[in-house]
Amino acid sequence: MAGFIVSNSFGRFNAKKKVFNATITDIPGVPTTVPFKDIVQGLPQDTNGYAGNNGWAYKKQLGKNSGESTNGSGRLTQAQADKYFEWSGGSPTNENTMNLYAGDAYHFRPAPGTIAKFQFKYVTNKGSSNQYPYDYVVNIKKSGLSIPSAATSTSYPSITNYTRVDTTSSSSGYAKFTVEFDGDDSSNYFSIDMGDPQVGGIAACKFYTPDGFFTRDQYPSDKDIDRVEIHLWSIKKKPVSGCTDPQADNHNVNATVSDNSCSYTTATISAFSTSPTTITQGGSSTISWTLSNGNFSEVKLLENGTNIMPTNKKQAQSSSLVVSPATVGNNTYQLQVDWTKPNTEIRNSAVQTINVNAPTSYIPCTDPNRDTDGNGECASCKSGYYLGSDGLCTQCSDPNRQYDTDGRCGDCESGYSLGTNGLCQKSGCMDEDDANYDPDAVIDDSSACYGEEDPVDIDCELSDWSDWSAWSDADTDSGTRTRTRTVITAASGNGAVCEHLEEEETKDPDTGEVIITTLGGGTTTTTTTEEKSPNLLVPILLGGAILGGVLLLRK
Repeated sequence: MAGFIVSNSFGRFNAKKKVFNATITDIPGVPTTVPFKDIVQGLPQDTNGYAGNNGWAYKKQLGKNSGESTNGSGRLTQAQADKYFEWSGGSPTNENTMNLYAGDAYHFRPAPGTIAKFQFKYVTNKGSSNQYPYDYVVNIKKSGLSIPSAATSTSYPSITNYTRVDTTSSSSGYAKFTVEFDGDDSSNYFSIDMGDPQVGGIAACKFYTPDGFFTRDQYPSDKDIDRVEIHLWSIKKKPVSGCTDPQADNHNVNATVSDNSCSYTTATISAFSTSPTTITQGGSSTISWTLSNGNFSEVKLLENGTNIMPTNKKQAQSSSLVVSPATVGNNTYQLQVDWTKPNTEIRNSAVQTINVNAPTSYIPCTDPNRDTDGNGECASCKSGYYLGSDGLCTQCSDPNRQYDTDGRCGDCESGYSLGTNGLCQKSGCMDEDDANYDPDAVIDDSSACYGEEDPVDIDCELSDWSDWSAWSDADTDSGTRTRTRTVITAASGNGAVCEHLEEEETKDPDTGEVIITTLGGGTTTTTTTEEKSPNLLVPILLGGAILGGVLLLRK
């Protein structure tokens, strides 16, 4: 259970201290500074009219052990708060420190979504033995770890600012520390019952913190503690991460800190049209559009890729624009919807076309190399002509060039080469001492020169034939074998050309048929077939005459 219980023991009254109100951070509808006493009474109230049950400071309180009841909201009235607690910090309506004496008890659980920060000061007035506060606080432990040790460790950030003061005079000794409580953790609270007598339902000393549970079973009054001062430092709303933009698809109404998670959907194009879709050059057409909602930063209208949307229509959710395209043919109009938000979906667009026809105007064609249409206007170039850079149909004007099918210049005619002036000019042997000298040639073609005039006629001279190579099938003295000869003197002029330079003889081992093939030299390849058998005379037919002789079958 949450809240507080008080005993009917009022305790000693201490002098009032300087006003120091707790700071309240990021909680709508409440002041930025509030004294602890006002919060305990439920004042000031938030916009819903309460600070207690499900309120912004703490949850519902308990009744008082002696039977004194709270008001209907679960809070003490101002009279009850004044009667059962001593407060420090200023006037009765501006006090921020609750002082618990013997017989007093208090329990506090922070409201969800808040962080409550308190300072706890254990005080004794025992004169020469003022180390009692330290002895008590050092035994408030979690699994053997004391409050002073936790306050000096970075592993327990919710417990800080431990201070110990031992005095040997009659002045007070004390031990104090600061604790933060997380309202989103239902186990976070503190309970302090001074004892003498104890108050039912309130623990002697318990601190449930975000860093664990610290407790001690002995009542402070039983361990020479005169009072415990509970000072409220602050109550602040915990930051809630999420999308804080109301225009986002995933807006979190409870978020206080943006986590850059917002996502957006750009307005879609509900309608986009052109009327009319076909016009005559100089006419106009109306383009209209309607977007589904206002989720956009700018509407663009691209005419053939160029944005033509006037400034006064860039934010129009529904509007129209009159256009007069000048280009004959199809003109493209693209409506583009952009939204300059992070994580925005791909921008939406739609396309329409307007066809522009040229006005009726006939221009007689004066190009003699061009065909004409039914209106006498120029059409395509005639066969054998092409459209030149001057807009007229023409063909190659170089008389020494071949023409392509469309009349464009092709390769130079035979005996002509392309000159530096871009024209084909006569080429040939320009060596005056050459037998093929061409006096009309203007481009030198040395490959056309023959050499010296009236060259000497020299017949070809060949070496003797080499021996035949071994048969490829040595077992049957058949298969293939070859022999060669070389050129000793090459032919020139009108001399006899060289004859064959290689012979290949093939023999069938079964029939004895022999085929001789001659290769190389200045004559074509010849093949001679001979059918041979042992002891058979074979006549050789040469040039239509039968020559006598005997050709023995080679083995």
